[in-house]
Amino acid sequence: MPVLTLTVIISGLAYMLMILYFYKGWRKLKGFTVKNEKFTTPVSLIIPVRNEEQNIPGLIRSIREQDYPGRLLEVIFIDDHSDDRSFELISEHISGIENFHLMRSTGSGKKMALQTGFEKATGDLIITTDTDCHHSSRWLSVFAGFYEKHHPKLMAGPVLLESNNNFFQRLQQIEFLSLTASTAGAFGAGHPIMCNGANLAFDRNIIEQQEDIMQTQYTSGDDIFLMHRIKQLWPGELYYIKSNDAVVTTGGQPDFRSFFQQRIRWASKSRGYRDIDTIITGMVVLLINLLLLWTLAGTFFEPVMFSFFIFLYIIKTLPDLLLVTAVSSFFHIKKNLWLFSLAQLVYPIYAVFTALASLTGKHSWKGRRH
Repeated sequence: MPVLTLTVIISGLAYMLMILYFYKGWRKLKGFTVKNEKFTTPVSLIIPVRNEEQNIPGLIRSIREQDYPGRLLEVIFIDDHSDDRSFELISEHISGIENFHLMRSTGSGKKMALQTGFEKATGDLIITTDTDCHHSSRWLSVFAGFYEKHHPKLMAGPVLLESNNNFFQRLQQIEFLSLTASTAGAFGAGHPIMCNGANLAFDRNIIEQQEDIMQTQYTSGDDIFLMHRIKQLWPGELYYIKSNDAVVTTGGQPDFRSFFQQRIRWASKSRGYRDIDTIITGMVVLLINLLLLWTLAGTFFEPVMFSFFIFLYIIKTLPDLLLVTAVSSFFHIKKNLWLFSLAQLVYPIYAVFTALASLTGKHSWKGRRH
């Protein structure tokens, strides 16, 4: 029992200090507003596509409504061998638009689709997004304006889940908000641990200088592996754009099976991590969630275990709530915070489950078995 007591106390304090560190990082991030309207940066927007016919019209409309100068923008869609009408729909919607291009991927999978787009791109700044995303009309201008002011190697922007009256969607939004908050906080603290390819930008020269920067042996992680390499080679030149205009919104998963498959896919790439900040963060998060489940289960056999569970739940929940509330307030999405306590109870279960399931490396995604 003394060993368990010490483990619980150290793990709880480590997690609390980590989240408070992210909170401090979030507070350090300065809000950004575009002031320069005389842009000079050629931008290549790269969008991989697979089986997204229902999202094509909305995405293209979102891009066409961007206020960034068309003469400085090229949009490249790369079809990853879709089984539906995605290729045909894109072709129909961009017909006659000079700076919009469509091509088929030279390989299989999202990473090869992105690589195909990178080879076609001519812009100095490459921006990536996903087909199921929506953007403000100032989205590209914010990235380009930040790039022209600070000349970073990489810029990450916030990705938020949309929610509707569906309870599962609302719960996903709160869970995903914690990822957005941790991502932003880690950037603000100067030790980025993750990013999201749905809202990412970087200098094109990086792709030309680095071979296999996305580590194609893993099916996912194009964004994080790229960020890790840039962080290793150019520390201090990675930024997070704290701006409402930089927000990209996307939909959650429609059911539990899709949700778990997505999370297993995300977790499966962790075997390739070499970044110490990311590894330590992952270990601390996994450990406290394991302890939460263990102490709760142990309550049925040893009542004193319930005290450990309550301690861990409180020491995890309070700093999490502080960070998530601060970020949700900035992005004006506080209406679903009442679900936070429930999300805190559910999170340890699926976090441990997906971590264990990812060890097999097997998952299904968009009609493919990996």
